[in-house]
Amino acid sequence: MTRSKANDSAKRIVTHKNRTAPNTGTFDFTSIKLETAHLEGANLGLAHLEGADFGGANFEGTDLRKANLQGANLREVNLEETDLKEAKNLMIDQLSKVKTLYNAELDESLRAVIEEKYPALFEKPE
Repeated sequence: MTRSKANDSAKRIVTHKNRTAPNTGTFDFTSIKLETAHLEGANLGLAHLEGADFGGANFEGTDLRKANLQGANLREVNLEETDLKEAKNLMIDQLSKVKTLYNAELDESLRAVIEEKYPALFEKPE
C-alpha cells in the first residue's frame, strides 16, 4: 500500500470516529501523524505503525495485537482496554509515557516490568 493510500485510510478512520473502524489488516501507517486522533475500537492488529506520531490519541478498546510500534510516539495516548499482546518493538520507555494502561492486555513479561516501575498507569483514570 502506498503512503498516500495509508494516509487516506487513516483519515477515513479519524473522520468516521463514531462508527466502528474498519479492519485495517496489514495497513502501513509508518511515520503517519495522527496526534489526538480518535481510534477507539479500531482493529490495527498487524499494522505497521513504526515511527507514527499518536501523541494524545485515544486508542480505547483498540486491537493492536502484533502491530509494529517501533519508535511510535505514544505520549499521553489512552490505551485503556487496548490489546497490546504480541505487539512488536514495543518498549518500556514508550509505555511509560502513555496516559493510561487501565485494563489493557499486555504480554506478561512486559506487564510485570511496567507494573513495578509505573503502577499508576494501571489505575482507573479519572
